[in-house]
Amino acid sequence: MSFLNKCVLLFCAFWCVTITSFATQNYFGLNQVSFDGVDYYLRWSANSPANTYIEDFLPKNSPLTRFSEKFSIYYITNKSFDAIVKAKEDELTLAKQESQVNFFYRTNTKPTSDVIFDYFSELEQGGNVLVAQHSVFRYVKKGSHVLVFEWVQRSYSSISKFEKHVSKKRAGWVSEISKFKVPSIDIADSNIKCKNNQRERKKS
Repeated sequence: MSFLNKCVLLFCAFWCVTITSFATQNYFGLNQVSFDGVDYYLRWSANSPANTYIEDFLPKNSPLTRFSEKFSIYYITNKSFDAIVKAKEDELTLAKQESQVNFFYRTNTKPTSDVIFDYFSELEQGGNVLVAQHSVFRYVKKGSHVLVFEWVQRSYSSISKFEKHVSKKRAGWVSEISKFKVPSIDIADSNIKCKNNQRERKKS
């Protein structure tokens, strides 16, 4: 098994545990987002590492650990936009060279300076494909922080059919995420609200 696949497998195991073990905190003030005609609802969040806030949104009634679609928002501070984008491109370039991703593309949007990556990967174990995944990332510079919007699709069967479907549709999905309306997010205000809510619950 490749190093990347091992990392993905460990991440999946970690995500399965953490997503069911911690209360969801609404850092961004968003309970729901809509993308490509589907509504996604807040199901999990984290502030780790310290400079990164993450929230995962899933379709209604979607399983937590074996989902087919997921929309995520990352809020990253204390790191430059160019450094974040370069790190992702370097990671994908190396993964492609080592045949750990089937393909990846970079799209620079205009008139904005947003950057979009999308790639297709497979997680194998014992020579069998456990899951295939298509990921689309949009990087947006917002003042002193960076927002990342990620849309993930997974298939647990009919992998070759899924890859052909992705190849035909990926350009449309990249266009769709480029048009996703960037929400107004203020982490400082959100944290104050969360702390105030916690105090109110303790008083009651």
